[in-house]
Formats: sequence, C-alpha cells, structure tokens
Amino acid sequence: MKEALWVAGLVSLMVLLGLSRTAADGLLSVGQWVMYGGAAIGVPLEIVYFGALYLALGKTGRRPGDWYSRPFDHHHLLTPDQRWWVLPFYLLGALSFAAATLGIAIVVIAIVGVSFSG
Repeated sequence: MKEALWVAGLVSLMVLLGLSRTAADGLLSVGQWVMYGGAAIGVPLEIVYFGALYLALGKTGRRPGDWYSRPFDHHHLLTPDQRWWVLPFYLLGALSFAAATLGIAIVVIAIVGVSFSG
C-alpha cells in the first residue's frame, strides 16, 4: 500500500510539473484558491474545536494544564457523547489544514514550473 501511494504521489508530481509549464497562471490560481479556501474554513473550525474541547473537558472536571498545547493527547478524557460534538470539528479542521497545505504545494509547483520553463 505504501508503494502505491509513493507511485501515485510521484506521478501526480510529474503531471503537476508538466501542467505548470503550460498553464502556470491557471495552476497558480487554483493553488491560491485551495490554499485560501482551506485556511478560511479551517481557522474558524479550529476555533470552534478548541472552544468545544475547553467546555467538554471542563464539564468532566478533567482539563489538564496542557490541554491547549497538546489537545489531541486528551481526546481520551472525553465521554462518548462529547466525542460526537467535539471531534468532528477537529477532523474537519485537520482536513482544511491539509487542503491549505496542498494549495501551498500547488503554488510552489507552479512557480518552479515557470522558473524552469525559461
């Protein structure tokens, strides 16, 4: 399975580099939209997640001192009901962060493609 992911990643990179030479402006715009969209959705979701986690851990009386700096280490302290209303924000925020990171990668690939196309 890992090998298939490596192959898919390398093929995707080659395709993106090829596209970046021919459609750099379009690829740059797509990368920017993905990056900004991921950040615009992810930042509010993470704020809601931290607020919900703060309230949930406080309600159970088991809020550690490092709950903010290492929030994922304390998910086991949540009750099953609390997990249903706290962890979706964590997951969606993480996916939004991944989308923003993907957008950054697309922008970098577009810039590299333009730089090497002469």
